[in-house]
Amino acid sequence: MPFSELIAQDRAVSSLRSALRRGALHHAYLFGGPEGVGKATAARLLAQAANCEAPAPEGGSRDDACGTCGPCRKIARGVHPDVLVLHEERVMAKAGRWDPKGGRAPSKDIVVDQVRDVVDRRLALKRFEGRRRFVVLDPADAMNPQAQNALLKTLEEPPDDTTLVLVASSPDALLPTIRSRCLRVPFAPLPAAAVAARLEAEGRPAGEARLAAALAGGSL
Repeated sequence: MPFSELIAQDRAVSSLRSALRRGALHHAYLFGGPEGVGKATAARLLAQAANCEAPAPEGGSRDDACGTCGPCRKIARGVHPDVLVLHEERVMAKAGRWDPKGGRAPSKDIVVDQVRDVVDRRLALKRFEGRRRFVVLDPADAMNPQAQNALLKTLEEPPDDTTLVLVASSPDALLPTIRSRCLRVPFAPLPAAAVAARLEAEGRPAGEARLAAALAGGSL
């Protein structure tokens, strides 16, 4: 199942799957932890699980995604209309997904215009097809202070059936007003053995995998 894509993040996965089973997803999460440990993947998997169309287990609620239904495939390809992903302005401009206002050079930050146009404007519309809408800000710690302040209103008064996921390698760099309105889910550095095992599974020689894992600092 898709949550199995994450390695050595049992605590984070357990809390998310519990919320899915209870039908009690929070309106805003802060996924904090080092780079390369699965935070962005977890945000995608959460959106897939919440919108999966596969039948739920008998007598229970779905707490994972099938990975193969229409919504799961759309979210994996980044084309689901109810799952919005916000990156740094220059990254989105390079991908052809954003034009900086006034013809200026794109910023290395997530800027206030992106929050207003991509988040506020889109969330004011009805959902297109999903059961739950998601906004993923990755990396959220790239928001400049003006963008963070613009996001506050949405965090304080989120639309129904909407979850925001802030993905941050430096979560404490976010404004306290942002952090206090999100449910924090910590992601830990990965054990070297887990990194080595994943590299070996991808075809790396055992000795090379162990050396790389030792140098990786817990980041896949």
